[in-house]
Amino acid sequence: MRCLACGFLLPGSSHLQDVGFDNVSKLSSGGWGCTLLCQDGTWRLLGRTATPNACSVKLPGGRVPQHVAAGWDAAIACCTESSVYERRPSPQAQHPGEQWSSVQFSGEGLVTLLSAGEKHSLAVLDDGSVWAWGSNMDGQLGTGVELGAGGQGIGSKTDGRMSMTGPLPGMNTSEGSDARQETATLHAIRVCAAKRWSGKPDPFRQVACGARHSCALTQAGALYTWGCNLHSQCGVPCQSGTNVLAPTLVQSLGGLKVTCVAAGLHHAIVCTDAGAVYTWGHNQDGQLGLGDYQGRAEPALVEDLTLEAYHIVKVCSGVRHCAVLSDKGAAFSWGWNKFCQLGLEKPTAKECVPCRIIIQDGMLKDLSCGWWHTLFLVEA
Repeated sequence: MRCLACGFLLPGSSHLQDVGFDNVSKLSSGGWGCTLLCQDGTWRLLGRTATPNACSVKLPGGRVPQHVAAGWDAAIACCTESSVYERRPSPQAQHPGEQWSSVQFSGEGLVTLLSAGEKHSLAVLDDGSVWAWGSNMDGQLGTGVELGAGGQGIGSKTDGRMSMTGPLPGMNTSEGSDARQETATLHAIRVCAAKRWSGKPDPFRQVACGARHSCALTQAGALYTWGCNLHSQCGVPCQSGTNVLAPTLVQSLGGLKVTCVAAGLHHAIVCTDAGAVYTWGHNQDGQLGLGDYQGRAEPALVEDLTLEAYHIVKVCSGVRHCAVLSDKGAAFSWGWNKFCQLGLEKPTAKECVPCRIIIQDGMLKDLSCGWWHTLFLVEA
């Protein structure tokens, strides 16, 4: 399968452009670039260039990545032995950006999914647990106490069985540092309160990092959010601008079964088992796709006649734009479009309603929004 890109990665171009690889199996977009996992096991990082090209990345010991993710300036990958390798620029390093930190998940199962935000990361293990590490400036690690009025909170704890081979590059782990600001310790986010759809704790199956907030989706379709809530991007009832320090159930989704979640700078988006799309949070550039530019404190249905004709199965988000994919390979996008990241034939500054993305010569199988760009995986 080949990979197409549009937006900030391709300065001066307003069209979808082939990045030059026809064996891509998985993709993940971040801030300044994206990660491509190829069918032959190679892992490539794609950055902003006039002509798209990607450099090959090698993990320590020649390990082969199974899952990859890209954050603002980070690239992370997990391997078969349940360890995650993360690379971030470090002004203290002799060769910035070339040092790896290893996160070991000893005895807790295999890592099945990764996500990275501005300065924090999340991992889902096959036992249904979620682990968080990195910056906690806005509570995005979910290590705080339960919220009173915000809904059902989930406790989190530090587990001594988790270990790292040294602190993350550039992180302050000196004595007396503020643990709420940043941490190199892994935190287990437990589902001790997720009992809404079943009589026993419900495991997580997906996570999504916004810039400074986090989302986690359970097997039963319940959504939990936490972290920065400056523009109500957590979707839970609390005082405007108050950060959500512990994972909290988004109760306003009611009995809807969420199947996919994504998060942007100050907004979030989900789709349900019925193929419907809901958005909430900041909406200055129409990133909620609701036909206006008013923010929403709770999930709102994207009621668009064109979109309603399709069953949406995947959602993704950049900082201020969204894209969705249907079960038949149809794609739509909306929001901020300064860098032509919406992939539209006739680009405008921004779009507040879903717009169809036309893919030529192939079937669209997957897509991924970076901060200011979008990637498409197309089968010939």
